[in-house]
Amino acid sequence: MIEDLKIYCAPLQGFTDYIWRNTHAEMFGGIDIYYTPFMRMVNGEIPKRDILDILPENNTAPIRPQIIACAPTDAVMMATKMKEMDYHCIDINMGCPHPPIALKKKGSGILAYPDVCKQTLSALAQIPDMEYSIKMR
Repeated sequence: MIEDLKIYCAPLQGFTDYIWRNTHAEMFGGIDIYYTPFMRMVNGEIPKRDILDILPENNTAPIRPQIIACAPTDAVMMATKMKEMDYHCIDINMGCPHPPIALKKKGSGILAYPDVCKQTLSALAQIPDMEYSIKMR
């Protein structure tokens, strides 16, 4: 029974970047999947540092990229980019309670808008060969 146990490492924005994840995996190991800090859209684009963090060539440890969005179009753009990078499972952040995030209708802030949640999940479901998990608190 214990052999079926999976261990996932939760992200900490600003700390658990690819350098930390790779070092942790090399020094300690034992993690099945490292979740990345959330990727977001800024002025209609994904910041280069967010892309750099999930580039397959920068990650020796197994990762699951995470996105945070307030609009279905942003979520689809990020998921499409991740699929282009050969990721087939991503995590949707609907749990971050940090006020500067939540007040922008992102993270836990999106939960007050069930129609937007439904539209976002429906739009993401249209991307073939992609699976999702949802972060909530």
